[in-house]
Amino acid sequence: VPLERQRSLASLIFARPLPRGHNALALFADALEQKYVRHEPLCKGTDSVTAWQDYCANGQALSQLKRCSPDALLTWTAQIVELIETDNSNGSWLQALRQEWG
Repeated sequence: VPLERQRSLASLIFARPLPRGHNALALFADALEQKYVRHEPLCKGTDSVTAWQDYCANGQALSQLKRCSPDALLTWTAQIVELIETDNSNGSWLQALRQEWG
């Protein structure tokens, strides 16, 4: 992975638009881990990716965000996914993400 891309991913992880421990960060982290680290198939009832997608589709949950707009959150998450999809570090970003996001 080019060093510039690693720095970009790290800077996005640390530039979280929500407070540490926010439920949206936990849902997003779980979905990223399931899809890009564990490479687990989608299973009803234990699917973190679907839980994250449901959260994003829930207008009420998104409207209750206090520190950022729904559009800002979705843009930020899309940027992280784009960098992770081209990352070849076998998920080394996950530990930094979990520590920073709570």
